[in-house]
Amino acid sequence: GEKRKITVNFRNIDNPRTEVLDEVYYKIYILEGHTQVLVHDWTSMDKASNENYFLLDTSYLIPREYFMEFKSKTHTEEIFYDDYVKFEILSEK
Repeated sequence: GEKRKITVNFRNIDNPRTEVLDEVYYKIYILEGHTQVLVHDWTSMDKASNENYFLLDTSYLIPREYFMEFKSKTHTEEIFYDDYVKFEILSEK
């Protein structure tokens, strides 16, 4: 039941330093068997001078395992990133 700042770092293959992208999105889902059940649809991330980030309010998430995916838009192309983030919400009891 708290808010967490989630920072996402992107790196270019040609240049190993972190890049800040203009249009970055995230979604959160759970798995029921092999089916993705959407919890939070694609939402734009905030952009600061040195990072892409968003605030995640965990107060509405029930205790279980969640998955987060990311995509970005560059010109007319959408780039979906293969890696996902798996996290778990635990009960306070």
